[in-house]
Amino acid sequence: MKKTAKRVPIEAAEHRRRHLRGVPHKVLRDPEVAAFVEGALASMTFQAIADACIERFGPGRAPGKSAVHRYWSAFHKGE
Repeated sequence: MKKTAKRVPIEAAEHRRRHLRGVPHKVLRDPEVAAFVEGALASMTFQAIADACIERFGPGRAPGKSAVHRYWSAFHKGE
């Protein structure tokens, strides 16, 4: 008889998050950066957001123009 591991109940969203491929968007990795980008998307260009992030958070935490565009494309393009 084959033994199976006990299943531990977890929320469906957590299960999906654990099994996603790849790496999360750089914007989503830092909640403070994500909040800033969300607020800036309505009034700034992608390049201006990237430049403002570098000034505010430093080059290590700041997403580039392409990362901001990918984030917008994934979560806001249909708006």
